[in-house]
Amino acid sequence: MSTRESNIRVTVYVRKFSEKEILLIPERNQEEICTKVIGANENWNLIRIYQDDNCSQRSICTQLNQLIRDVENGQIDLIITPEAKQFGKDAISAYELSQKLLEYGVGIQFVENQTFTKNPMELLKLEIMA
Repeated sequence: MSTRESNIRVTVYVRKFSEKEILLIPERNQEEICTKVIGANENWNLIRIYQDDNCSQRSICTQLNQLIRDVENGQIDLIITPEAKQFGKDAISAYELSQKLLEYGVGIQFVENQTFTKNPMELLKLEIMA
């Protein structure tokens, strides 16, 4: 499914920063950034925002794990997230998770670096970052 088709079921995933990370990365409204991207695409329907607070390992990121289950159950077509670091603990884990979700036909749009995982060249960019 391309992002140009109608009635795309889109979700947002954000992970809130720890206090230590806030000092290094200015706090910004991640949800607002992602929902603006969705709002600019008339055929995209926001169905849910998943948000984890300060989780450092995927096993304790309850909302990320719920998002994965929802993908596996066919409830999601596209995921919007601010950046790869927010989707995984690093670019490697973000790439690996992107690969898993692509098996279900679900792409991820990383807003910050304009990477869309269903585009092979952009997926390669994510792999190189990893």
